Amino acid sequence: MCSLLLVDDNAQLLGFYQLVLEQAGHQVKTAETCSEAVALLDVTDPEIVIMDLRLPEIADGLGLIRALKDRLRPQGQARAKVIVISGWIEDLSDTPEKDSVDCVLSKPIRMETLLRSIAQLA
Repeated sequence: MCSLLLVDDNAQLLGFYQLVLEQAGHQVKTAETCSEAVALLDVTDPEIVIMDLRLPEIADGLGLIRALKDRLRPQGQARAKVIVISGWIEDLSDTPEKDSVDCVLSKPIRMETLLRSIAQLA
């Protein structure tokens, strides 16, 4: 299974995602803000980052995508894959950050869809 970093400013949704993904066998860390997420990146090495785009502002989500793209990795090690889950996926469509995102899913999302997306990226 995968090591995941979940980033969402909705604590209830974050807890629900964490519960379901851990029951599916994934190792899960969570962050409610971009600064928490960046700090966790220094001590964890997630294979996949699953994030909301507006954290609480779109600039926060876009900044996290840039931080993930610019993060230094050991030679030969792939960067973390990025799944964006958002109610406003069109906010990503005309940005340079869209090329750094591996999967975009629209809220509300079925957990089966999220689990399938994780499996495809792993």
